[in-house]
Amino acid sequence: MFQHLSRLLDLNLKQSTRADGSQFFALHEDAPDWMSQALFACHQDEHPNDWRYSTVKKLAEDLSQYAYAEEAREHTGDTADNLNVMSHHQLFTWYADCPSRASYVDQYKSDFGAEASEDVMSDLSLGHWYAIEQMLGILINHIEDQVEA
Repeated sequence: MFQHLSRLLDLNLKQSTRADGSQFFALHEDAPDWMSQALFACHQDEHPNDWRYSTVKKLAEDLSQYAYAEEAREHTGDTADNLNVMSHHQLFTWYADCPSRASYVDQYKSDFGAEASEDVMSDLSLGHWYAIEQMLGILINHIEDQVEA
């Protein structure tokens, strides 16, 4: 059931094109309420933005390979690693889009006991990884709640 619901979330995130030609993902209007709630929770106090939606799409696709929530939890680090590939320009843009994201660096260091790095880009990349990992945990919990409902 976990796998089925993950796939259902993936299928309900549809790609559309704006008038300016840019593409974005949006939740299908007939999607179950739990999907809207999961997307809202994944935004973690940010306004709706394309990065969150596209990341949820990728995470839902990845989660659909796991039969159970526990199996998905065992691979959260690998999943976050796979999505944490960005050029320096992309990473700076990601932080510039929402400067409060810098707090992810501190949260990562607090949770994992990491020391300050001599390489600022490594710290910024760890913050990005942590944001993805947090979203993944939120999605797993929301899908698992539906399995248990």
